[in-house]
Amino acid sequence: MDIVKILAEIADTKAQILKMENFLVNLPNHADALSQVRVTIQYWNEYVEHLNYLNDKLLNIAPEIYAVIN
Repeated sequence: MDIVKILAEIADTKAQILKMENFLVNLPNHADALSQVRVTIQYWNEYVEHLNYLNDKLLNIAPEIYAVIN
């Protein structure tokens, strides 16, 4: 995986995490929302794990770029 692809995927992953955070913040406060919260948190955790993986790859390939974006 080259640096450009890693950076693009990092940006996309961060955008997905932000969408999920906004969804959770704006979620109505009622019992039906609980299942939506569980699913969203599951996906959120997967995206965070993927982001950590990408950051590790970037750190190994280009530590100077990693330092700038993190």
